[in-house]
Amino acid sequence: MTAAAGVGPSASARVARLMAVSLGIAGLILTGLAVPTIAGEAHALAPWWTASTVVLVTGASIVVIVLGARGGQRSTDAAFGVLAAVVLLGALLTPLAAPVGSLGFDPWINDVFVIGAAAAAAGLPTPAGVGYLTATLAVLAGDAVLLGEPAVRGILLLHHAQNLFYASLFTALAIAARRAGRMLDDAVRSAVAEVSASAAAEARRAQRRRVEALIHDRVIVALLTFGRGGSPDDRAAREASRALRAIEELAHPAPLGDPTVREFAWRLQGMTTEADARIRFDYATGVGRVPAGVASAAAEAMSEAIRNSLRHAGDRVSRQVSVDVDERRVRVVVLDDGVGFDPDGVEPTRLGISEGIVHRMAIVGGRAEVVSRLGRGTTVMLEWARP
Repeated sequence: MTAAAGVGPSASARVARLMAVSLGIAGLILTGLAVPTIAGEAHALAPWWTASTVVLVTGASIVVIVLGARGGQRSTDAAFGVLAAVVLLGALLTPLAAPVGSLGFDPWINDVFVIGAAAAAAGLPTPAGVGYLTATLAVLAGDAVLLGEPAVRGILLLHHAQNLFYASLFTALAIAARRAGRMLDDAVRSAVAEVSASAAAEARRAQRRRVEALIHDRVIVALLTFGRGGSPDDRAAREASRALRAIEELAHPAPLGDPTVREFAWRLQGMTTEADARIRFDYATGVGRVPAGVASAAAEAMSEAIRNSLRHAGDRVSRQVSVDVDERRVRVVVLDDGVGFDPDGVEPTRLGISEGIVHRMAIVGGRAEVVSRLGRGTTVMLEWARP
């Protein structure tokens, strides 16, 4: 099974690893605890069977621990299968280790039966795990009937009934753990798919807002300016040229890097001078860099505020741009002493303030505040602080 959402091991894989290490350690512990029993039964069971079964169960337990700690899902499942197969093989070979009707006790392989059943449930599909439990129990019960002394066969079968209870319990726990892992993987995949879809939708909305802002900020401004008349050398031509450059950048965006705070301030100064050389510009900078997205959003929002002032504030107006920036915060203030306006009276269809300024800053985690009164001028403040 692959990692859920492609990030790290899946929940199923982590559950399998945990069960592998746990069952491997349990196999070693149970084999160690059975040493006195193994020694006491050595006189009645063939030495080859005792030695080979101990080595196989111990070796399979170690393999399960190693692969559970380091291996992938397939190798861990394979190790589960080996451990389960070793326990079943020991049960199948038990009739060859003693004469018929000669045993008055359960062979020690019964003490590790629960480990084989849990390993099968952990590494095999649920029907196969239940089938393993049933088949191994049948083999062990057959061993008791075949090898047990007639007087103790009933007691031996009672022991098998007790083993069935414990083995069934561990089998159910292993199946439930694997199922919980799969359910968690499904939940993670569903959540990732939902987040991815939401992110894609937000990306589409952001691109649409960018196009809308471009149309408002550049294209419409160029058309309105040209419509008011003027020669190709005046502001109409400059606005049209800017609009064309913006459209070209939208189609073929250049890779963005984080500018230094001074580069960012100089960029804003250049944009201000390009818009109107009469605007007073002052700045204060610290050290460090400004995130590229923040720099772009603040520059475009400032540019929109300046264009609004040039279009609506009047002709004989003083304008000023103040920039205060370091690696922790950005603060840009655009103000004029023009005719002003009533912010509450701006129509919702006008995108300049809502999209070109306020929403632009909100996207990058900043904020914008527009303060204006009729006859008292306008102040636009843009702020961003590093989280």
